[in-house]
Amino acid sequence: MKIVWQLVKKEWQYEMRQKVSFVALLLYGLITVFLIFLLLDNVESYVWNTLYWVVLLFTVVNAIVKSFSKEYEGIMLYYYQTVGAHQFFLAKVIYHSIITLVLGGFIFLIFHLLGNPVVQLKYMLYSTFLGCISMAVLFSFVGALNNKAGQAGSMNIVLGFPLLIPQLLLLARVNGIALGEVVTQPNIYFLGILAYSLLIIAAGYILYPYIWRV
Repeated sequence: MKIVWQLVKKEWQYEMRQKVSFVALLLYGLITVFLIFLLLDNVESYVWNTLYWVVLLFTVVNAIVKSFSKEYEGIMLYYYQTVGAHQFFLAKVIYHSIITLVLGGFIFLIFHLLGNPVVQLKYMLYSTFLGCISMAVLFSFVGALNNKAGQAGSMNIVLGFPLLIPQLLLLARVNGIALGEVVTQPNIYFLGILAYSLLIIAAGYILYPYIWRV
């Protein structure tokens, strides 16, 4: 795990040296949310729920695509000679989880300050936290495979969207609870999101080494 954390630290240091790109992501989220509230008046709760996840989704995708775009051939050759496939994959998952949590927290704060129909704030926080982690896991998996296959970054969302649908459905139900929907067993949705994320991590952990040498 020491090597994994060193890779995470390297990624974070690189991000801090390229502050403009990270600030641009924050501005992207801020402007998008502001335009939604500027152009739409008296947004219904289900519309608010949909817009919240759409904004969060595309902000997260932009962050992860940007992360993989800097891994050019020379850097990947260096990683191939110094670290293992499992270590590289886990480092990406951890780093992307940190970045998406920061972005998700920022977007949640903006939505919250500009007005929201949330009834149970704790469920909104739970769904945002789990949603950021689950999307980071999924797009780390898709991005890692896509990067080794030499495809364009825009293919990440095309490849990841079918896998994303079950997550979004579960997250939308949790947000529904936060917006006042009555559910007898809310924990089943949290367990579903957690189980799905663990399944994606396991799939990446098993599959990624097979294309690591490509």
